[in-house]
Amino acid sequence: MNSMIKMVVCFLSVIFSIGITATPLLTIKWIGFENSLYLMYILELILGIVISFFIYKGEWKLGDNKIFFKCLLLIILIQTAVCMVLDGSIKSLQFSTDYILPFLVVICFVPFYEECIYRGCLIDVFHHFFKDGLVLPIVLSSVIFSGMHAQYSGILDYVVLFFISLILSFARVKSGSLLPSILLHSLMNTFVLVLNTLLK
Repeated sequence: MNSMIKMVVCFLSVIFSIGITATPLLTIKWIGFENSLYLMYILELILGIVISFFIYKGEWKLGDNKIFFKCLLLIILIQTAVCMVLDGSIKSLQFSTDYILPFLVVICFVPFYEECIYRGCLIDVFHHFFKDGLVLPIVLSSVIFSGMHAQYSGILDYVVLFFISLILSFARVKSGSLLPSILLHSLMNTFVLVLNTLLK
């Protein structure tokens, strides 16, 4: 794909993703909150598939295993520290089948979609405009990534999201592929869900 066409498609994908994020605000009246969220997740998944097929179809490799595992260890340490700061008690794991679909969404759909948008399209768009390296594109995409998580309220949440985004961006750039950042994001979400279940 021509680089200019790729940038236009990436930019339009980011704009479209912002519209998808607003879906619950537009549909909650008619289909309810939970169905609005699932509609948003389905639209995000479809957009992620389109992006991965048309823009990043030849870029699915894991890259350096050492870098991957160092990034994973760093993410786990950060998330463990945050969970311990917020609530230091760990209780027995309580798992309910009521949570299987939401867990699958958070573990599979969300990482795939967010990595396609934030570590894929957004970094590439910013890199196109700021040609002098990847530091500014990574920082800007990380600021936007953390800011788009409006479900959080504490400054600590946004700082953690920003640094997690930097790590995921590093994994993507070092490997030249979205696969490591998708896997890291998915493993992180799994780890956080298990930790949160333990800390309830």
